[in-house]
Amino acid sequence: MRSEANRRDEGLAQIEIYQGDRVKDIPPTQWLALTPAGILANLLRIPVEVAENLKVEKQILIKGTLLYHGMGYAAA
Repeated sequence: MRSEANRRDEGLAQIEIYQGDRVKDIPPTQWLALTPAGILANLLRIPVEVAENLKVEKQILIKGTLLYHGMGYAAA
C-alpha cells in the first residue's frame, strides 16, 4: 500500500507495506498478460486475440540501433 500527499502546502508522507520479506517487480505488460484474456479484452475494449498474445514472460529491453528509412524508423 502506498499513500502520498499531493498538495504543495502539505508535507510528503509515504508508507510502504509489504507482506513478505521479498519484493519483486512486475512490468505492466506482464501483469496484463496474467489477467484472463476475456476480462482484459472487455475492460480495455481490445480484441481477445490481442490479449491472448501478450507475453507472460518478462520482456527484457536491449539496446539497439534505429535507422531512418524515409517514412519512418526501422530497427537495424
